[in-house]
Amino acid sequence: QALNYTIQNECDFNWTHTQNILLYQPTVNYIKNIVNSQPIADDFYEKYSKFIDKFGARPSGSSTLERAIDHMVDLTFQSGLNDVWTESVKVPHWQRGYESLTMILPRTRNMTILGLGPSVPTPTAGIVAEVVVVNSFTELETIAHTVPGKIVLFNAHFTSYQETVKYRQYCA
Repeated sequence: QALNYTIQNECDFNWTHTQNILLYQPTVNYIKNIVNSQPIADDFYEKYSKFIDKFGARPSGSSTLERAIDHMVDLTFQSGLNDVWTESVKVPHWQRGYESLTMILPRTRNMTILGLGPSVPTPTAGIVAEVVVVNSFTELETIAHTVPGKIVLFNAHFTSYQETVKYRQYCA
């Protein structure tokens, strides 16, 4: 009942998929029982923390992800489960490049910047332009005629990930 309520009322989710998802509930319960049983529960956190420490971030397409997958397959075999395999899939691969930002007016100052994947690369020569700050796409539309050749900085107020992610998804 709680899952149905959550899916219907709190998620932007296609209801037709719910019944298929609910078919996995017995499997989820089985896995939860194994993980929470002794001595597995005592050992789980230690193995999990070692895994995170060893592999860290595992972006799609990265060699770190490939090593992490191989490691998990090995652990699964070692635990006695032999019906395990991997499949080759094509995934987007984004690699972080060198990032820098220097404000040149009213004074020169290096600033911290973080590019989010899959962001568009900056030309090798860099970009020098005036920055225009707007709070929304609606505000940008009202001044659109003034922004060609300028850098647009969205200063959107965070309300929720679902509402705010559009500034990351649809901008360079």
